Amino acid sequence: MSLREQWKHFIEVPSGRRFITRYRARRGQQGSLLRKGLIVGAGLLLMLAGVAMLVLPGPGLVAIVVGAAFIAEESRIAAHVLDRIDLWGTRIYRRWRARRQARTSDEEGR
Repeated sequence: MSLREQWKHFIEVPSGRRFITRYRARRGQQGSLLRKGLIVGAGLLLMLAGVAMLVLPGPGLVAIVVGAAFIAEESRIAAHVLDRIDLWGTRIYRRWRARRQARTSDEEGR
């Protein structure tokens, strides 16, 4: 499956269930312990690099999120935590959009 197809499938899953669904899909695949260790190690390195990029130039938050997603593919706990964060972030975003839309409609009415 291509990266584009994986992303499309990931986005189609409702918020709050995306990472655990991805974890379960990966859980069904055969994989060696070495491969799992490499994925988790890469995730940790990305997260550490992201933390460093918070004070250095670079996309720190993006690196942290991608690293956490790598870890969530192999860890049920990490997948559950990221689903909670995803749900929380989606709720905040929706509230922000509703307030912004209400403000713009009030300004247009004046």
